[in-house]
Amino acid sequence: MKHAMALTLVLAVLTAGAVWAQDNVLTEEEQAQGWQLLFNGVDYEGWTNVNEHWVIEDGCMATVAGGGGDVITEARYGDFILSADFMVTEGANSGIFFRIDDPGNVVYTGIEVQVLDSAGVESPGVHHCGAVYEIQAPSVNMARPVGEWQNMTILAQDDLLTVTHNGVPVVVLDLDEWTEAHQNPDGTANKFPIAYAEMAREGHIALQHHGQRVLYKNVKILPLD
Repeated sequence: MKHAMALTLVLAVLTAGAVWAQDNVLTEEEQAQGWQLLFNGVDYEGWTNVNEHWVIEDGCMATVAGGGGDVITEARYGDFILSADFMVTEGANSGIFFRIDDPGNVVYTGIEVQVLDSAGVESPGVHHCGAVYEIQAPSVNMARPVGEWQNMTILAQDDLLTVTHNGVPVVVLDLDEWTEAHQNPDGTANKFPIAYAEMAREGHIALQHHGQRVLYKNVKILPLD
């Protein structure tokens, strides 16, 4: 039941936000709903760990190929809907992390939704675009080709996670079902030294720089706490 309610909430938000809007600016409706911009289109205000491998380009947060380092929000968030538009280049690998408990250990104390150049993959796995990395594969591959803008919308509500990729829910999972370290409920292995049921339920958000060029814009959040 709560899965259905969560999907209804996300789809309602996506439908309400389907009207054209200026990049990196909240609509009047979004402002009334309580949305907050995480990226203003001009600089990295509100973000930490910014280095020379992250630049502002045409109103986008852009990674410089060959560099590295994740940018991390100053603020922490618990329950929320997070939306981000992104564009990948050929072979690009990135990720959207959230509920990061320790900014010095993003990978192992946060949850990652994969951002990847994986358009055309017939049977997406736990490392493809839209997956909760190493945890659950997307039910369908919604990845668009290189050079096209895409959207990732993440609902985090206590133990429930829903990932919607380009308007289609591709992952719905209950963290409380992940009761063992290094193991998923279906018996497959993952790399995480603690059970996902024990992951922090609030924390920072980060965008990953994995060495390839990726662009982000319209990064915004609706706190549900």
